[in-house]
Formats: sequence, structure tokens, C-alpha cells
Amino acid sequence: MRAPEQAGKRRLPTDEVYGNTVRPGLRPITCGGETTDGRRPADTIVYADLVG
Repeated sequence: MRAPEQAGKRRLPTDEVYGNTVRPGLRPITCGGETTDGRRPADTIVYADLVG
């Protein structure tokens, strides 16, 4: 299992998020980090793979 990670808005790990996978999975991405001036400076990425 892989832990969720945060990446700066300009540093999204596109190969890991959109690249080919061995099995079906999800890569939900949402805003993350401490709110500053009404915005969140990072993206939170959760990696999920189909099991079973």
C-alpha cells in the first residue's frame, strides 16, 4: 500500500498519476496544504489499486 502524498501545484508527478499500471486503480487528486488567502498550495494524491 502506498501512502497519500502532497505535491506542489506545479510539481504533480504526472508519470505516477497518469502512467500505466500493472492492475486497475484510482488516483484521486484534491486540493491540499494549509489554506492561504483562500487557496490551498498543493495537491493531495491518493493511490488505490484493485485487490481481490
